[in-house]
Amino acid sequence: MLWVAIGVALLLFWIVTLVDVFARDDLHGWPKALWALFVILIPIIAVPAYFLTKPAGTPHPFAGTRADHAEPDDQEIRARHPF
Repeated sequence: MLWVAIGVALLLFWIVTLVDVFARDDLHGWPKALWALFVILIPIIAVPAYFLTKPAGTPHPFAGTRADHAEPDDQEIRARHPF
């Protein structure tokens, strides 16, 4: 039973990695295709390598869009309405 849980967790991690590869806007063309092939063909090596080499500022695909729908701060309100 423990091995099934570990297998399911690894499968989910593999799927999240593939979704992240395809969701990244900074990867285009061949680099995106090579990362996807690498993750599909050699997941034991590719999944940790992908997350270790991923730039720090790149958002996670499941991070949500809270920043898009957040309330504007005071400085933004003052910039729109100076009086």
